Amino acid sequence: MLKNSSFRFLSTLALVAATFAGGAHASTVTAAPFGIAIGGSCKQALSTLGPSTTEEIDGGAVHHLKNPGALYVGANKMLVRCAGDEVIAVQFKAPKGFGNPEARSAYQTLAKNYKKVKGGAIPQVGTGYARFVKGPSVIEISAPHMEFEFTVTYYSKTFYDTIIANIKKREATTSTTNAQL
Repeated sequence: MLKNSSFRFLSTLALVAATFAGGAHASTVTAAPFGIAIGGSCKQALSTLGPSTTEEIDGGAVHHLKNPGALYVGANKMLVRCAGDEVIAVQFKAPKGFGNPEARSAYQTLAKNYKKVKGGAIPQVGTGYARFVKGPSVIEISAPHMEFEFTVTYYSKTFYDTIIANIKKREATTSTTNAQL
């Protein structure tokens, strides 16, 4: 029990630190998880994050950090996506725990620091989702029911809008194809 409480406390502390690290300056209007400014320099961010592996996806680089738990206690996956030298997304996955305590704690931290625009609190049972904004950044937390992990993703607004436009385009194409059948 104490181990779970310590894990939850350290995870919350890491998320709070991530929220403010690099983003505490008055001139900063973007999200800066773990000191990685969304829209900031990819080279600069990677130089402070430790070892990673890189793959090219859709013309951009995706950097998978080798030790994500060093930035967010319990994280088992963390990636930084770049377009040229610009950070356009940061994502991490971590265990939810029984009854979603870690996901609910992460949601509470995000809700305190960003403007919620969609969704709501993460429930103990069931699917949880919320979207937040800060300046030109979009932040999502997703805790699907019957899965063991939750995901927090920080996007540049431009990258987020591109993803949504592509989803709508694909849905329209699928609808047209189905209508022709």
